[in-house]
Amino acid sequence: MNRINWNLEMDGVRYPSRNKPKPEEDKPYGNAVLPGKYKLLFKWKGHVDSTFVTVHADPRMNITMEARKSQMAAQKDFEKTIKAATDAFDRLQEAKQSIKLVNEALVNAPDSLKKDIAKQGQAMTDSIALLEKLFMQPEGQKGITDEADDIQNALYTASGHIGASDGAPNAAARVYLEKSKRLLAQAIERINKFTEGDFAKYREKVEAAQSPLFKKWERLKVD
Repeated sequence: MNRINWNLEMDGVRYPSRNKPKPEEDKPYGNAVLPGKYKLLFKWKGHVDSTFVTVHADPRMNITMEARKSQMAAQKDFEKTIKAATDAFDRLQEAKQSIKLVNEALVNAPDSLKKDIAKQGQAMTDSIALLEKLFMQPEGQKGITDEADDIQNALYTASGHIGASDGAPNAAARVYLEKSKRLLAQAIERINKFTEGDFAKYREKVEAAQSPLFKKWERLKVD
């Protein structure tokens, strides 16, 4: 017999990460569901079944339904900020991957062209690394680091304060909400400036290079 547990939470949203999610991965955990009646739907190898369950409020918590709805509304609204941050960080990962693919595609290009494009590609990679630091610490970073002003830390802190509020975000939660949005807005502005400026010029140069994809072979012969 197989057992499947539901932790009484909604689907959440993915935070910025260098790890690309796999298609079969479960969605992240989200906010706890409100008390009420829910339909559970099960699918397995063409078989479908369903049942209803009732989720009750924790009797130890003296929180009104109105307060619960206010807290959930705040969390759902903040998920838009989290998604925007994830989209922005993913854009940087896509740019970095594009540079890698360009370098691989230029394997048969003349050395002068290959070196020129690779040099510009490295400059783009260095710029991307600086932009990534706005979101999180460098990969493989060791020792004591200052995460106070990176977006990842701000997002988690704001979300934690929303979850700890018995209702609409309290004063502390609003401070972190505004901070995370401010940091993200600044980062997105810099990313757009990069992708529409230096990276766009790099892309134009690569596309104009028309480098051969195949190595030129001499005719085979035997003496």
